[in-house]
Amino acid sequence: MEANTHARMRIRLHLIYIVRQGPAMSLQDTTEQFTTLNVTTQSGIDVPFTTAERTMSLDDYAERVMAPLINNLAGNVAATIMLGSEGGVCNYVSNVDGAGFVTTPGSAQFLLANAVLDDNSADQMTRHVVNDPTTDALTTVSLQGLLNPTPEISQQFRSGMMKSGLGYDRWLGIRRGY
Repeated sequence: MEANTHARMRIRLHLIYIVRQGPAMSLQDTTEQFTTLNVTTQSGIDVPFTTAERTMSLDDYAERVMAPLINNLAGNVAATIMLGSEGGVCNYVSNVDGAGFVTTPGSAQFLLANAVLDDNSADQMTRHVVNDPTTDALTTVSLQGLLNPTPEISQQFRSGMMKSGLGYDRWLGIRRGY
């Protein structure tokens, strides 16, 4: 019997209300709508450890095996999603030139991304930036001279990665290890 390689996910769509003008009330029904996402690819990492080995003979299994495994899998999935997202999501901001080379992003690119999020009514309290390793390195160099709190500049210097700023709570770097 062949395993089903495709899954379907039901995704709830945002509610859209129309703003009225004037004093006359105009009630609007709240109707939740859904769309279906067909999941056609699956990613995984298989390791040959039995349950007994994981619990009895492998010291620090979670740290030594699972942490790098999950990091590589998450990086692969994130990269796959990002490769397919350009032009397909409202909050994607590209930083490549016409020839496809990664450009050094300045504060303007991130502030423009904030504007795109604002234009689409995104929550201002939970904004994150996701950069590939090259963009993260170029961004850290580009923005290191800005006037920021000393502890955050120190964190960026020690880690070599952006931490927070320009209206974003977190800057997430995709680490590819696959």
